[in-house]
Amino acid sequence: MTVNEAQQMVTTHLTEVYDNREAANIADWVIENLTGKKKIDRITNKGESLSEKQLILLQQYVQELTTYKPVQYVLNEAWFCGMKLFVNEHVLIPRPETEELVELRLRQPALLPAGIGFLGDSSLLGRRAKLLASCCGKPVGSVNGLPSGPVMPQPLPSVPAGQPFHP
Repeated sequence: MTVNEAQQMVTTHLTEVYDNREAANIADWVIENLTGKKKIDRITNKGESLSEKQLILLQQYVQELTTYKPVQYVLNEAWFCGMKLFVNEHVLIPRPETEELVELRLRQPALLPAGIGFLGDSSLLGRRAKLLASCCGKPVGSVNGLPSGPVMPQPLPSVPAGQPFHP
């Protein structure tokens, strides 16, 4: 099966579950993940064939996606502040709205109440906010109530496999 045929097949299967536009977007994301190639590269190499391993993975992806499993969980990836993050069903999928709130808080701290996202340096939420700010390439000192300086992620406690993490 060629990359182009695979894209069409995924889109066709997903239109049974999603509207046409959403199905096409998800199919594009799946094929990019599978091949490691951007859309323009796939368009210029339409006749390129998928390997046997890629075909097996593609079938697995389609099966999971047609059960309404979020594409982020199927592919184990989500984007946040320009970072590709590993996700699975034990973590929340980062939402674009959260990214917008982080950006807004970093640009104009007075627009959002202190209780949204940034509680203080010693709280877990405050440390997460500082880490997000530094990961988004923002100087931590520019955020009200957060000291400047490097931010080091704190190690998470070990959690047995299959168990949810509760801070």
